[in-house]
Amino acid sequence: VVFFVHPKSEDRVDPVPQCIERTGGVQKFANATRLELLEERLIDLGLAPYSMMEHLAESGLMDRLIDLGRASPEAMKRLKEENLASEKVLKELEKISGADFDATIPVVDMNEYLNPETKEKFLSELTQACKEVGFFGVVNTSVNIEILDAGYKALENFCARSLEEKMEIHDLRVNGQRGYIPGESAKGEELGDFKEFLHVGRELSDEEIERRHFWKNIWPEDGSLKEELYNLFLALEEHKVTIESALAEAIGMPKDFFTNMTADGDVLLRASHYPANPPKGRIWGAEHTDIDLFTILPRATAKGLQVKNKEGKWIDIKVPENAFIINVGDMLENITNGEFHSGLHRVIADGEGYERFSMVHF
Repeated sequence: VVFFVHPKSEDRVDPVPQCIERTGGVQKFANATRLELLEERLIDLGLAPYSMMEHLAESGLMDRLIDLGRASPEAMKRLKEENLASEKVLKELEKISGADFDATIPVVDMNEYLNPETKEKFLSELTQACKEVGFFGVVNTSVNIEILDAGYKALENFCARSLEEKMEIHDLRVNGQRGYIPGESAKGEELGDFKEFLHVGRELSDEEIERRHFWKNIWPEDGSLKEELYNLFLALEEHKVTIESALAEAIGMPKDFFTNMTADGDVLLRASHYPANPPKGRIWGAEHTDIDLFTILPRATAKGLQVKNKEGKWIDIKVPENAFIINVGDMLENITNGEFHSGLHRVIADGEGYERFSMVHF
């Protein structure tokens, strides 16, 4: 969330302050008058991109943004549509705020869900996204991106090993539910997806594993893979509960409706590697829907994810940087009697010479 604050027009210094000191995420205006007051407001309210101050004041849009109490994606979209800001300024806004004017699926803000004043708006947008697309982006997830990056680094290091080494944590008896899996085929597809992946579940006691009829995780003996991937698993588990609560309220049920329903169910983190240059006739991931309640997809290392829209066309999924993608699964579609849509999606290599890593939480 980004707030824009500016001194009154008679107090402004022209041009926009030239010396910018960036500390603690707050951009300070080194030669602005009423500096102390301005800095206090910035600290209280959030970030204010310095390059927008004078421009917004001159455009007349500043007051509207202040009335909104924040610079919402909708408000900033007007900046572009009304030609009130240059592309350079828009890009800066996008980086700071998380808004993406080119997002191809709906985007919701978890801060709006946690704020009683904007919660109903959030639930309305969430419901609409689940009904029309079955995919939506989520900003302000509270998941530490450093944990995600550490997971990707550990996964990349593991996938660089020889196939013989990787197969040491492959076990046919678990039917692909844990450990290393060298590939899979989507239902109805003759050719397998061009990928390899790891499945990670909850670390449970032997008694709980026996009671739930689960399998133990299978880890390599050396390296940081276990620590980094399981840290990510736990972070996504925490985020999952928040999404479950929001989806439950969106369909008029108690917040713990889905959490209680799935309390004893299995949960998986799929850490996938899509090698570069799939052979002719092969793609990274054939079209399919997910069979679960919903799926959480943190930012992947490369593009490639597509969803089929209402017109039957495949579109690239684009969301703000570091936003998560959530998609409705078959279970949620069934629970809502088809009101929510389990979107058909696939993963394709758009170009040659690059690989892709992704994390998916089922």
